[in-house]
Amino acid sequence: MAQIIVRFTNSSDFVGRAIDFVTSSLIDHIELGTKEGTWIGARSDGGVQERPDGYSKVTTDWRYPLECTDAQYNAIVVSARADIGTKYDYSEIIGLLFHSRCMYSPHKLICSRFAIAKLAEGGIHLLNVEPDFFYLVTPEMCHLSPLLRGLRQDFSPKKGK
Repeated sequence: MAQIIVRFTNSSDFVGRAIDFVTSSLIDHIELGTKEGTWIGARSDGGVQERPDGYSKVTTDWRYPLECTDAQYNAIVVSARADIGTKYDYSEIIGLLFHSRCMYSPHKLICSRFAIAKLAEGGIHLLNVEPDFFYLVTPEMCHLSPLLRGLRQDFSPKKGK
């Protein structure tokens, strides 16, 4: 058996604060962890990339290890890596801010649409959402998945350090 790590973070940059405000959320980003200790996700500072652990300062860092088969893990990671270089979808964030969820590009990605799609391609369905509606999903909605219940590992920085 393998594990795919689903990581939720919160940060204090402009895009993160905007997502927090509009979605009334404790988290503003979701990404997927690899066995090598890297994170693959879509961020405003470079689109879809594979980044090393500790690549950004976060105020919240919650990690959820989901059990999966080796085949599922490989399908998720291969698919995620195939999207490296995809641009970030700022129009989808603007749509969030203005409550107009039809403002997205099928050729660009935000973190939640990326993560839920990659997990689904590996047969892990965080939410009961059809692929045509993945653009409606926010990081907070993913965080509410019943698959994650009881799995949270808190890696958040300690206050005062």
